[in-house]
Amino acid sequence: MVSARGETTSRLRNGRVKHVFPSSLPAGNRRGADSQDSGFSILDCIFHAPTKTYFVLDLICWNGTAIADSDTEFRLFWAASKLQEVPVAVVSKYNRFSFTAVPVWKADPSGIRNAYEAELPYRKDGLLFLNQHATYTPGEEVHSASLSLISIA
Repeated sequence: MVSARGETTSRLRNGRVKHVFPSSLPAGNRRGADSQDSGFSILDCIFHAPTKTYFVLDLICWNGTAIADSDTEFRLFWAASKLQEVPVAVVSKYNRFSFTAVPVWKADPSGIRNAYEAELPYRKDGLLFLNQHATYTPGEEVHSASLSLISIA
């Protein structure tokens, strides 16, 4: 997912464009003052069609600030924080799809139990374990149409 120059573009795993739309992400629509600046954002997301929601798995760059080399724990914290700062949770004329961070739990017995028992708007098909000290690594981590939960090891 890339927001830049007044529009937001999502792509399929094979690189083809899925959606081009306005969003409330930085530089993601033509309405905002930041739409014409050099800012851009890159997010790793999964689209859930029934709820028209992009679930954010990871944050690579936010408004021109690259954080791919930061550790996982920081990137997930920053993604959750930044998504709360902008009106991306609500669908509107300037934000065609909603965005929300995927829930995160600690990879301990209590956290894993909570991850499996949590009521979510999608079908869970497993857990995605991430090393909290790792930097971002691009790739096909989620191989099905449903979403995975993230646990921090």
